Amino acid sequence: MKIYICTDDCTARGRLHEYLAPLKDNDGKLEITDCFSKEELLVNIGTCNFDVIFFDMDKSDTSDFLTLNRRSERRKVRISGISYIEGYHRHLTVHTVRGEAFETVGKLSEMLAHVEGKCFIQVHQGFIVNMNEIEYFGAQELLLRDGSQIAVSARRHAAALKAYDEFTQNKAELVAIRR
Repeated sequence: MKIYICTDDCTARGRLHEYLAPLKDNDGKLEITDCFSKEELLVNIGTCNFDVIFFDMDKSDTSDFLTLNRRSERRKVRISGISYIEGYHRHLTVHTVRGEAFETVGKLSEMLAHVEGKCFIQVHQGFIVNMNEIEYFGAQELLLRDGSQIAVSARRHAAALKAYDEFTQNKAELVAIRR
């Protein structure tokens, strides 16, 4: 079964992934493809065959985007499309779920203020992570869906794990309600 999820809401996308994970076709296959914009949907809808399409793009205010500045360049990045943000000495690298990396200058604390409340946690002095992208949460590191390994500091481990547990519990409750 091929399912296409087009939403700019990281929480909704994560919930759909959790809800759909047990569904498989007769061959035991399930392929879920994500998109983050109407434009991307229009491109892919003509080139791929999907059995089911979930479409929810009614959010359009600017709080759903980050504008990254680098010299005279500006890059607009959808917050729900960010996998993690890495910071070191006022140099930030924003890594997207598509494998892109965008560099900018700023403080990680300022970046956290922009993404707080949108499925992100700070797990280390130098890393902020989208909780929807966490595949494994270990004692000293995280493994993300894209294969990235992110260090978890001893100082932030307990608070980050608690936030992640609450996040996954809320997702599990929503899945149970829908069943």
